[in-house]
Amino acid sequence: MTAPPPSERKSRFWRKVLIGCGVALAAGIFFTAVVVALIWQSVSWLKNAAEPNMAQYEPVGLSRGEDEDVARVMSGINEAKQNGTVYDEYVTPRVFNGAVQKIIDGEQRKGTAKPDAPLFVRGAFVGEHMSLRITVPKTEESVGQQPQKAPPAILPEAKYINAEAVFDLEIVEGEILRAKVHKLVLRGRDAPLISRWVVNYYIGGLKETSHKLPNDPANPFWAIKLLRREGDRLHLMLDGARMEKK
Repeated sequence: MTAPPPSERKSRFWRKVLIGCGVALAAGIFFTAVVVALIWQSVSWLKNAAEPNMAQYEPVGLSRGEDEDVARVMSGINEAKQNGTVYDEYVTPRVFNGAVQKIIDGEQRKGTAKPDAPLFVRGAFVGEHMSLRITVPKTEESVGQQPQKAPPAILPEAKYINAEAVFDLEIVEGEILRAKVHKLVLRGRDAPLISRWVVNYYIGGLKETSHKLPNDPANPFWAIKLLRREGDRLHLMLDGARMEKK
C-alpha cells in the first residue's frame, strides 16, 4: 500500500489537532456552564431563604412524666453551673424539645432574647441520623447590611428563615469527632449541591478548630464533654464550670 504524501499527512495531523481543540473547547464551555448554573442555583436558594410567615410547629405536648424530665434537666444544668460539676443525662428528642422551648419562652418573657434568637426549635431522629427544624427572624445582619452598634432590629417586613437539617454529630471533650449535613432545606427547597459542599466545608473548619482548641474558651464546644446519639436517646454531658465561664 502506498503511503500518503507528506502534504496529506500534515493535513490529517492538523485536522486531528483542530478536532481535539474543538472537543476540548466544547467540554470546557459545558463544564463552565454547569458550574455557573450550580452557583446561580445556590445563590438563588440562599437569596430567597426568608419567608413572610413562620413554619407551623405543633405544640411540644409533653406527658406528665416528660414534663418532670424537662424540669429535672433544667434544674440539673443550673446546679452544674452553680457547683462547677459535670451534668450527665440521657434525653429523648421530645424532652430535648421541651427543654429548649422552655428556654426560648423564658427569654422572650423576660425580654432578654436577642433579636436574631431562634423562635422555635424541634429536634428528632431520622433513621440513623439526627434532624433539627428551626425558625429565626430575618434581621438586618442576616441580609448582609452593615452591622450597627445597637442590636439588630427585626426588619419591618417581619420575614422569617425556616430551616431544616438532617445530620450526624458527635462531640467528645469539646472536640467534634463526627459532623456531616446530609440534607438542608430552606423555604421548602433542598439545598443545591454546592450549598451542601459549602456547609460541610464550614463544618470541617469548626471541627478543625475544636481539635486545635479543645480546652480553650474560644472553642464554642469546650463546655460539652459529650454529645452523641445512643439508640433512641441523646447522651449529653456538660461541664458546669466551663458553662459558667462562657
